[in-house]
Amino acid sequence: MHSNGENGIKFDFPSQVFVVEFSPFAWSKDLVCIGTENSIILGAVLFPEDHSWEESADSGKVQLYTQLSDSGRVLETRDVSFIELKTLQQKQRPQAAAWSPDTTLRGLPRLLHFAVALSASTVQNVNIKTDNIIKVYKTDLGESTSVVDLEGHQDYINAVAFEPEGSLLASASDDLTCRVWTARDASDYRPLECKFHLNSPGMAVCWHTEETGKLLVAEKSGLMQLFNVQTQQPLISLDSGSKPLMSAHWAPSNNTLIAALAAGELTVWDIQRPSQPIEVRPVHPQGGRWVKFSNNSDMVIATLGRPGHQLKVHNITAKLPKLSLPLPIAYGLSWHYHLPYVALGCDHQLMMWKIATK
Repeated sequence: MHSNGENGIKFDFPSQVFVVEFSPFAWSKDLVCIGTENSIILGAVLFPEDHSWEESADSGKVQLYTQLSDSGRVLETRDVSFIELKTLQQKQRPQAAAWSPDTTLRGLPRLLHFAVALSASTVQNVNIKTDNIIKVYKTDLGESTSVVDLEGHQDYINAVAFEPEGSLLASASDDLTCRVWTARDASDYRPLECKFHLNSPGMAVCWHTEETGKLLVAEKSGLMQLFNVQTQQPLISLDSGSKPLMSAHWAPSNNTLIAALAAGELTVWDIQRPSQPIEVRPVHPQGGRWVKFSNNSDMVIATLGRPGHQLKVHNITAKLPKLSLPLPIAYGLSWHYHLPYVALGCDHQLMMWKIATK
């Protein structure tokens, strides 16, 4: 059912995995959101080298998470455990997910707070209608689970991201808009008077991890703009020079570095010197889909693209990739908060690889 070998760590699920998103926050770093074609699965992934959370005398992490689980399902490899905490059924296909910094299981009250962008196509007469919605969930893993539907996007939602302080949620869509939503609490979301009109589909949104209200919006045309959400004014513009741009990411460990994947080409900028990129290299001859910086090294970047479904991990100071792995099918791309594991969905599996980032 699962193994830890040359092909990485694998955990099986009953349906195809489209979204994988580790929590980007220290206090909820064990958590992962997995979006399948008919469910949202919340789980905890425990690695043997992670000793950052002190365990109680009579109960290790696995036992603690199992007690919180609504199913008690634990999948284990020789070294790594996946504990399924909660499964939420849904009928729409997930496109993207984001964790709120409000999420915590370390104290009381326990709270898992996250957003998922969903899309579903239906045929009405001879026309195809697409329903696009963001669902914001809040659950204590017990009897209390609430969901708020955020409606407004008219086409596929490609990305969602919570601001690090948690009160703002940004989303980017094929409908040529980036929207910012605000909340007084997890059950009272409303559109902020902030909607950025784009010239091409919005493919990525990333918040500055230290400076409140700075938002990076990437467009399919190759244009990326850094906005001040409060003034709604652009601060910096970057152009990949190639299209289609399919993904962009702001380095979590270094707020001066931004990467984009456009027409199969990886481009990296230092926004302190934005006139010229610091690195441009072809990585996927037939086009790329996802790009993500490692959380613990701003020199290490993972990409996913064609031909086929190929995962590559690059050190931008070296010419050859650290990992180049063909896969039968692959969706999503995420790094663990502080351990050097990269993860994605491969058919009915969550797959992870340990990468030497030094």
